[in-house]
Amino acid sequence: MSWDCLPMNQLFGLMDSFSIIEASALIAGKAPDDVIPEYDCNGSQISEPYILANATDDQKTVFNMALNGIVSSIESGRLKALIKTTSLTQLYKTDIESDWNAKYILSKNETRINREELVRWLDSRNCYPDFFFKNKNKPLYLIQDKNPQYSPKLCAIIYAWEATKEAEQSNQLGGVSVKKFASSWLGKHAPEYGVEGVTNYDDMASIVNWNTKGGRLADKPTPMNTIPRLSMNTEDSGSNHNDEKMLMVDSLVIDKCDLKPNHYHINGNSLDDDLPF
Repeated sequence: MSWDCLPMNQLFGLMDSFSIIEASALIAGKAPDDVIPEYDCNGSQISEPYILANATDDQKTVFNMALNGIVSSIESGRLKALIKTTSLTQLYKTDIESDWNAKYILSKNETRINREELVRWLDSRNCYPDFFFKNKNKPLYLIQDKNPQYSPKLCAIIYAWEATKEAEQSNQLGGVSVKKFASSWLGKHAPEYGVEGVTNYDDMASIVNWNTKGGRLADKPTPMNTIPRLSMNTEDSGSNHNDEKMLMVDSLVIDKCDLKPNHYHINGNSLDDDLPF
């Protein structure tokens, strides 16, 4: 007899303690295996890996901030850990000390933090990553487990809206409308949220659709008909293309009597250049 393998998203739930690297990756929503070594300009591996691969810019930012925050809290005693150091030391001094002191550098791979202590520290910072606080950040209508008010279609529509919004913002709609993309997404993913027996997802996609006008925007705006234009007048007798005379439309013509009077007059006579000096 055989059993299904434990899903990867549950694997790290077996761990009672985490290294600084592992904790930072899980806080960023990535597996610790996604942290890879960093190399210097000579191609030599730096002592400890801390680059998060296959991640979005936001995940990389969260990873780096979590890494720095955990190290700082351990060094200051606000986060308890089983500390291990590297073979390197670092000099430091405070503002009130004249002498330099030496300290060992924390090993981000070998220093370990108990799960309960890490959860306490995160809670004290009002930070609730999904891995350590399941469903903490989710509204009730998106929680499936042990939720008597859970609505499968509502949940699927919410996630379809988020997926379609991200696709539009990243130009990944594939040339289809918002409604068509949402309908296709629901066809693939709605059963994951408990939606059963639906063969046509267009009605659900209509709720997702924010582009209710439909159609595509014109590449260039249509010129306004009210803009004054030049008209051509060709005399009937003996005229050719070179003899055409251009006439201005009436709305462009300004008669001399319509001009404002010149304020710069001397003894009733205007200066030649109409300048006041």
